[in-house]
This record gives sequence, structure tokens and C-alpha cells, in this order.
Amino acid sequence: PDIVTLGKIVGGGFPIGVICGKDEIMEHANTSVNSKKNRTYIGGGTFSANPLTMVAGDTTLDVLKNKKNILYKKLDNLGSDTTKMLRKIFSHDAIVTGKGSLFMTHFPRNGMTEINNAADAAKCDSAKLFNYHFEMIARDGIFFLPGKLGAFSDAHSISDVKEMKKATERFASNFKR
Repeated sequence: PDIVTLGKIVGGGFPIGVICGKDEIMEHANTSVNSKKNRTYIGGGTFSANPLTMVAGDTTLDVLKNKKNILYKKLDNLGSDTTKMLRKIFSHDAIVTGKGSLFMTHFPRNGMTEINNAADAAKCDSAKLFNYHFEMIARDGIFFLPGKLGAFSDAHSISDVKEMKKATERFASNFKR
């Protein structure tokens, strides 16, 4: 691509935004260029060059670079294991979508059998999803932003998937579609 924008991952989860691009584009943002005619102003903000953000970001990028051969495979496996587990437990009561380390449980209404886009997801029972996530937080200490997707990080392991399985089985046994 000609230009890419990146957010929190570059700051290790701290607030930051990064713009990367081809030399011929990025040279317009070079503040050392004397010609004001060819220069684009790059503004600062509250977190510009924040030392904590810079250290966290540098550390995160080092970890990603050094662990890339195993980290992404680990995250993909956790996500895959979780989507399979959720599909098995919920069977016909939920539709589970996911890619890589991300996954989402949808409780369909009115005979829906597929989730193909955000409009389909919006038609699902958000109250049931909220209750599912809230119960996992309250009973099991498994944190989801209620109603949002799940995401794995390097801090997670297969034991987290097993704990989620127990919590999900308990929830599934207590509700009817």
C-alpha cells in the first residue's frame, strides 16, 4: 500500500497513532525540509513522544518481531479451538464467527442461520449476548466487554479456553433459545 495507519498495537496498548508510507509520500511530512511549499504539517498532541508509550511500543514491536513465528500460530490456534468449542456447546443456539485470535458469539433470532455482515449481526439477540458475557465476568472472572467480540493475546493459554468452556457450558445449560 502507499500509506498505512496504525494505532494502539504500536504503543503496546497505549494511545498512539502512526502513519507509514512510501518515501515519496512520507518526504512531505519531513519537518527538516526547508521548503514550506512541499511540506505537510504534522501536528502533535497530548501523547506525542510520550516516553511510556514509546517504551511500551518499542517493547511490543520487539516481542512481535522475536516471537512472530510462534506467536501468531499460538493466537490462531487459541481462536480456532475457541470457535470450535463454542460451536459444539451452543450447537444450533448460536452462530460463532471468528478469524485468527478474534471470535464472536451471535444469538440469532427468527431462524437466522448465517452471519455474513454487520447488518446480520445487528439482528441477533444482543441482550442474550450481554447476559452471556456478564455471567462469565460475574461468576468466572472471564472478562469480555459485554456484547463485544473476544480476542486472545500472548498472555492467554489453552487453560483460558478450558475455563471459558466450563463457564459457557454452565451458561448454555441454563438458557433456552
